[in-house]
Amino acid sequence: MIAAEFIASVQTHSILIEDVQDIFVSNGLFFANLKVTNQKSPNNSINLKYLRKDKAEAAHRQENRPAENSH
Repeated sequence: MIAAEFIASVQTHSILIEDVQDIFVSNGLFFANLKVTNQKSPNNSINLKYLRKDKAEAAHRQENRPAENSH
């Protein structure tokens, strides 16, 4: 995940897909907040604020889709 807080400021935080425990989306009037919890380090979650609602919901749907068959 990459979060740009200011024009020249970027923060990168990585979690392996298999380590994602849960994704929480909370919607406000104009924006949404996204919280990703890491099952190996629950105290080290990622919080993204002021996301477009459609982007936050898309991330939530991506995590909750059924796993694809590896055959």
